[in-house]
Amino acid sequence: MKRFLPLLLLLFLLLTACGNVQSPVPPALSDLPEDTVVSAPSASALPASAPEPSPAAEEPASPSPETDWRAFYQPVFDCYASLLDALENDTYDFDGLVYDLTPNIELLIYSKARLGYCLRDLDGDAVPELITGLMTDDYYYSNIAAALFTLKDSEPELVFASMARSRYEFLPDGSFLYEGSGGAAYYDVFVCHYSDGGMSEEYGAFHEGDRGFFLVTAGGKDTGILTDISESAFYEYVDRLNQMIGSAPILTMMEIYER
Repeated sequence: MKRFLPLLLLLFLLLTACGNVQSPVPPALSDLPEDTVVSAPSASALPASAPEPSPAAEEPASPSPETDWRAFYQPVFDCYASLLDALENDTYDFDGLVYDLTPNIELLIYSKARLGYCLRDLDGDAVPELITGLMTDDYYYSNIAAALFTLKDSEPELVFASMARSRYEFLPDGSFLYEGSGGAAYYDVFVCHYSDGGMSEEYGAFHEGDRGFFLVTAGGKDTGILTDISESAFYEYVDRLNQMIGSAPILTMMEIYER
């Protein structure tokens, strides 16, 4: 019997150790190799019920790649529908518009185009902006961005709305060329990009009455470096900027025309 005691003691220790075995702690995602595929647990592996997290532990959900961004911008589409209804009924009562899209009226009347839209992330923050444009074969009007919207606190916010004499046109790199005229003696032409919820001027030129003609580098009219230039040099420079216009995004026609 004594010779079996060591074996019995060893068996007892093994059984005791088995009762204390704990599940291994899964590695953090940052610890896994780059080529590791992380799969979601199957339904059978999930607990039947999980405790509700406390309010302090809750975190705002990050948008997934499948986020329906178009739904966030639905108020914009509704506003365009109201605008077109007013135009068709010759009411011209735009007091109820959530966004001031009245500058677009001029473009719609002159171009006889239909409105289209696209979603494009212009500032790289993974939240796409909404661009509206004119669906037409006319080269001039097809390259005008009718309006630009961004999201602020999940609500659409108007960045700009173009009209014929104050418009933003598409450039191939995702920037815009702004052309604005306040009469024969006032003319601004600037390459701009969208950032921080607004449009930033990068460089361009302007004509301001008796003050003359100016080339602007490294900034806008109020912040950039100004250089006096001749009238002929000014219009030559404007022509060069206009040659950059093009590569309008592919637009999807708004459903407001299908009602």
